[in-house]
Amino acid sequence: MTQAPQQWPTVPPPRPPRAKIHPGVLIGLVAGGCVLLLCGLLAFTAYVGRAGNGALPAFTPGPTFTGFPTFAAPTTPPAVQLRIPTGLVGGNALIVHDQLERLGFTNVVYGSADPDDTFVVLAQNWTVRKVEPAEGTTLASNQPIVLTCSKK
Repeated sequence: MTQAPQQWPTVPPPRPPRAKIHPGVLIGLVAGGCVLLLCGLLAFTAYVGRAGNGALPAFTPGPTFTGFPTFAAPTTPPAVQLRIPTGLVGGNALIVHDQLERLGFTNVVYGSADPDDTFVVLAQNWTVRKVEPAEGTTLASNQPIVLTCSKK
């Protein structure tokens, strides 16, 4: 009769020995900490000693706040009387708008005559069908001029 082999219990490997701190290193660390503490105490006593009586120095206020600077509101040039030129109807909307701005009109807006396209997106793709006020009318340069446009 044969016997089954016996299993031995597993034993963890031994821990490596802990490294010891050399006494010279330990003395150096303690001496360095003492030097830093002494320097901090000396600096603090020198700071407090400047006041003369051991108290902290008196507070001296800095410059006072006088408020935010004020700026003058931008001025717009006065409106002048200008005449709307003729020959604008049938022209490219972007070119007509540029012509009116070069003449000095400052409030040129677009409108759409197309029921499917209710607002003008790219003026270079539109044609002026109507100008309000009518061509040849004299008005102030800041008054609105509506260019009613169509894509067709």
